[in-house]
Amino acid sequence: MNSPREINRELFYSHRGICPFCNKGGESIHSHALVDCDTLPGANWHKVEKVWECSCGWWEYYFYSYINGERSWGMKDWELTVNSGMLREFEIGSCSIPIEILRNYIQKNKNKIYDIHHKKMEELVGSIFREHFNCEASVVGKSSDGGVDLVLLESNKPTIVQVKRRTRPDKTESVKEIRDLLGATLLQGSKSSIFVTTADHFSSDAINTRNKALTKNLVESFELYDFGRFCGLLDLHKKDEVKRWVKMLQLPSNTKA
Repeated sequence: MNSPREINRELFYSHRGICPFCNKGGESIHSHALVDCDTLPGANWHKVEKVWECSCGWWEYYFYSYINGERSWGMKDWELTVNSGMLREFEIGSCSIPIEILRNYIQKNKNKIYDIHHKKMEELVGSIFREHFNCEASVVGKSSDGGVDLVLLESNKPTIVQVKRRTRPDKTESVKEIRDLLGATLLQGSKSSIFVTTADHFSSDAINTRNKALTKNLVESFELYDFGRFCGLLDLHKKDEVKRWVKMLQLPSNTKA
């Protein structure tokens, strides 16, 4: 077993900012140093603070200080604090992944949307639409839902939403899907529909059928969101991540938090 002196020496002299998971240096996010000449009369209090982050989610916080003076101040004349953290890992296709974590991940890795669970896709769409349309969004998605995955409620007017998480981008949404959603919308007594898919396009017949439904006033609105259009909404509603190390900071500096 290492002695406390050996442990302290290993901690003090070890390389900082190296991600143990990726085995590479993290990006320096925060770095500041100062000499406090006012707090302790007759002494200089040196303080150094740094934070590194890795793209995998790992981070390290480092704070070191020491007092250079000719007398004792009834306190330790040096201090070293090191904290690090790692985001919990989730399988991208898991049903248990929290929606905010999934949302942040997909915003950075949009092509991974084909791998998420279809139920989480419904929750993801609900999360984005709730903000975009400033409305209530309820996930329905049951075997007996009749083609309804989400219901948006704005000013007591329901919008029926169908969500299709395809496993590959080159899928074409057919006219059958549009007709099914139109029928479900009318049966629900609604005049608004939204079809969301991870496919990269709708067939020309699907688009023409949507247009006919609007022209004949069967519905008041019928929006089609393919992969590209939905990803545009994802970018529009990006949220700043809360950096857990921010609350540890003791020295002021411009950071990327």
